[in-house]
Amino acid sequence: MYVKLVNADGVEKAVKLDFKGVNAASTGKWVILTGDASLVHVPNVNKKNDEKITPMEAEIKIENNTAIINLAANSVNVIIVSLI
Repeated sequence: MYVKLVNADGVEKAVKLDFKGVNAASTGKWVILTGDASLVHVPNVNKKNDEKITPMEAEIKIENNTAIINLAANSVNVIIVSLI
């Protein structure tokens, strides 16, 4: 299952994900794409051998069919959870 989340605001936000009704694995992968606020409106910000914005990965834990994550300011996030 893929969950896509965008935080277009300049502040971090906590989000609660509820996986009730599906058999989700106890962990998932979290892919985060964010950068410095000064780069938000710069077109084609990444150049060859000078990538200012790159994806980062983290693991999320799902307990009692729920996960709480903090979305970075000005970020695009993808949560990948296996269904069992």
